[in-house]
Amino acid sequence: MKKQPHISLILIAVILAVLFSGCAAAPVQPDRTKTLSPDEKRILVQWALKELSTANQPYCWRRSYGRGVGAPVSACPEGQEKDAGLCYRTCADIGKDGWKGVGPVCWQRCPEGFRDDGAYCFKPKAYGRGVGFPWKVGDKAFSLKNARKRCEKKHGEGQCEKSGAIYYPKCKPGYRAVGCCVCSPKCPAGMTDIGISCQKHSKGRGVGKPMICKKGQAYDAGLCYAPCKDHYHGVGPVCWQDCPDTQPVNCGAGCATHKNQCAEKTVQQVLAPLEVAANVAMAVTTGGAGNAAVSAAKASAKAAVKTAEKTAATALVKNSVKTMAREMVPGIRAKLGKKLLKKYSEDIAEQIYWNVAEYLAVAAVADDFDTRDFLLAFDPTGIADVTEAFDKPKCSF
Repeated sequence: MKKQPHISLILIAVILAVLFSGCAAAPVQPDRTKTLSPDEKRILVQWALKELSTANQPYCWRRSYGRGVGAPVSACPEGQEKDAGLCYRTCADIGKDGWKGVGPVCWQRCPEGFRDDGAYCFKPKAYGRGVGFPWKVGDKAFSLKNARKRCEKKHGEGQCEKSGAIYYPKCKPGYRAVGCCVCSPKCPAGMTDIGISCQKHSKGRGVGKPMICKKGQAYDAGLCYAPCKDHYHGVGPVCWQDCPDTQPVNCGAGCATHKNQCAEKTVQQVLAPLEVAANVAMAVTTGGAGNAAVSAAKASAKAAVKTAEKTAATALVKNSVKTMAREMVPGIRAKLGKKLLKKYSEDIAEQIYWNVAEYLAVAAVADDFDTRDFLLAFDPTGIADVTEAFDKPKCSF
């Protein structure tokens, strides 16, 4: 009976574990229904405007960064050697290992003690080997046997040779007899003996090629630089962003959708933020009737600002803005929905679509000298956010 409370506690624990195990195993879903503060909503709207700007801008500025001062080219490809600022095949590569390359020619090397005179090796100093050992009175007539013995007695057995009727000591290794009495240095094998010098043999190794950058460097205009990051290319000491697919035409410091937008005057026009907003407003509509509705509402709002009394104009502008926004929301949803719905609920995403559409509509109407002041008073925050998002836009990757 004393063990019953213990058993009861175990049973209760097992039951609780079974009841709550399903809850513990369920994956935790992120909270996608929270509301946004005004500041959070404004930041999100600005992000959305920049996203639309990037995709619909006719012109954008490239991003760039410095990569340091360039260094002169100083390397040769593997298997080549540097000489006088050019790269040549090595002498070993053309079958003349041990030879010396000078420009496009490989030459034999001079042995130690010889002076290198370019195409020749100047011999070291020759030496004389004395008056020798001639026949003398007392020797057997017509025999130089005793003369040879006298020479070998002084210079060693087998170290004498006959020249004419006189025996002389043999020349030292590396020397040869010239005439009777002089020992001159021998030329190395393959060289031609021309007396005081040895003429080298040579072989061409082809035309020299320009040097290249060291491994890990990038060449540009005669200098070597650190390579640029992915999606960038180098121009001198600066790495410039590659033009994105949305603005593929290279305009120097920027990129455009068409060549005619590279001209300076056109660039200034396409970079006017409110004009860009008007273009984006048309770009995000569904086309056809949608574009016509946006154009009509825009014209109606502009006419109201110019002709109607202020209160009536305000009401007409609000109505036109809603009409324009309604036509733009589907296009904005299609472009931004995938990214927004990863983090936010559909309700919050819809709020952002409508806010962005209304901001674009107001900015599109304000893209006129006669209506700008009225629209700035009507919605200063929306126009300011559009201007910030579309002013000097950076290219995307």
